Order: sequence, then C-alpha cells, then structure tokens
Amino acid sequence: GHLDQLDQLLAKAEKAKRKPARSPKPKAQTLPASKLADEVEPLGFYKYVSADQLADAKAEIDEGAYAWFLGAGRAFDADCERLAEGGVKDLLDCMRSALKAEGFEVGNVEQSYDPEKGGYILTIGADRHTMWSDNEAKKSWELTATRAAGLINQWLTNSGSHERVHLLNGGEDSVFVLLTPSMRDLIVKSGVFRSGDVPAPIDRGGFDVR
Repeated sequence: GHLDQLDQLLAKAEKAKRKPARSPKPKAQTLPASKLADEVEPLGFYKYVSADQLADAKAEIDEGAYAWFLGAGRAFDADCERLAEGGVKDLLDCMRSALKAEGFEVGNVEQSYDPEKGGYILTIGADRHTMWSDNEAKKSWELTATRAAGLINQWLTNSGSHERVHLLNGGEDSVFVLLTPSMRDLIVKSGVFRSGDVPAPIDRGGFDVR
C-alpha cells in the first residue's frame, strides 16, 4: 500500500515537472506623480495659472489630488450644505475667472433664499434658476449640487468648451473640479491616485452628497 502511494506521488511530481509554469500576471504600471504632472500639461491642465506659478502648481501633486487640483486653479469648494443654504452665488464668484477663460461671462447674480417660502432661486441676467423649491427642502443638498453643476456644465457646453464640472468627495467635503475627459482619463490610467481621489463626472453618479 505504501509503495502504491509512493508511486502515485512520484507520478504527480513528474507530471508537475512537465507542466509549463504560468507567467506571472503583469501588474498595472503606475506613473510617477511628477510624470503625470508633466503629461497633463499639453492638455491645458495649467491654463488657469500664470507661467510663474507653473512649477509650484506641478509640485502640488506631491501633496495629493486635492492640493494639485487647487494649485492648478481647478478646484472649488462646494460644501453641499453651504451651497443649499445660499452658497451658489459665492461658488460662481470663485469660478468666474475659469469660466471666463472658457468663453463664458457669468454676469450679475442675484438670489432669493427662503426655506419656508419659495426655496432657493438664482437670477442670472434675465434667467431664473431654481436650486430647490420649498417642497424639495428635504433633498436640498443633492438638488443644489446637481443643478448648480448642471447649469455650469451647460454654460461650458454652449461655449464650446470641453471642460466639465466633476465631483470630489461628498457632503460637506464636496469639491467641484474642472476637467476635460482626456485629462480625467490620463489621471485614471496613471494610477497615481486611488479611485476615491479621482473626481467623478456628474453623469456617472458623481453626487453622493450625504
């Protein structure tokens, strides 16, 4: 009995020798952060900063995704609670320069904020935009973030720009980040940042505001 078991073990060992070894699965390559900072430059990533700020803007990538987007003039505080409580006007004021660079002048912004009567309405020029109405108060965070981003993206589209608002984080930590599809694709493929640090397009469920 022992000899039969030994024969079986030897036969298995001989078979294993003849079986070609599997090649290890190649790991996804991760770009050095500094290389990503250079590779996005031809895509216009740093167009919102002056030439003398370029080196500092690139270096911010070592501090993380948010610091890099902020240093490039692409990140804008979008705390969903603050936006829903009348903060969209301030957001648009902060984005004026970037939007102007994309060919859109925001113009004069007036707003009416009354949680109990009328909700939150922006008036920009002759156009009225409801961020949320009084019967939508329970969803004011999500609606304001979604509608504000949608409004900005519509302006960008109408201006012929490829830039779009993306969302980083959520809730009170929300940040609007301007990116083109090609910029975002390059950032994702680089592997420099974890997925949670890559801003999400609003048409792919980007608004987890709570």
